[in-house]
Amino acid sequence: MKVKYAICAAISTLALLFSSCGNGSLKDVTKPYLGEYDCKSALLGDVDFLDEFSYIKLELKQEGTFSLYYATKEGKKGEETGQYVYDEENETLTFSHAGLGEVKRKFPLKEGSLSIVLPLGAKTLTMQFSRK
Repeated sequence: MKVKYAICAAISTLALLFSSCGNGSLKDVTKPYLGEYDCKSALLGDVDFLDEFSYIKLELKQEGTFSLYYATKEGKKGEETGQYVYDEENETLTFSHAGLGEVKRKFPLKEGSLSIVLPLGAKTLTMQFSRK
């Protein structure tokens, strides 16, 4: 009998949760872009610098903030943080980072894959991240 009541309570809670979220779509609740992304490639011009890192990870958090974590093969670890806005219609992320004078950059995020292309002087930084 207790199991039956617990199931009813869970269903009622889910129904309230879905009805309170905009139009109640699953996408509104789950925000599929949230989570951790691993860097799969990192090029500066023709130079692949991913080999110099143990990892580079990007985490998109619920409150519109991101953290970029990295560790070099020598053991140096670091973290950068900032803000992001996800545009569902255009499937893009716009990042802003206060340390760069509130520079805002927009990048495509489609099907769990984030592509970052940035001109840096005479070279171009190209990075690919995939959702875990």
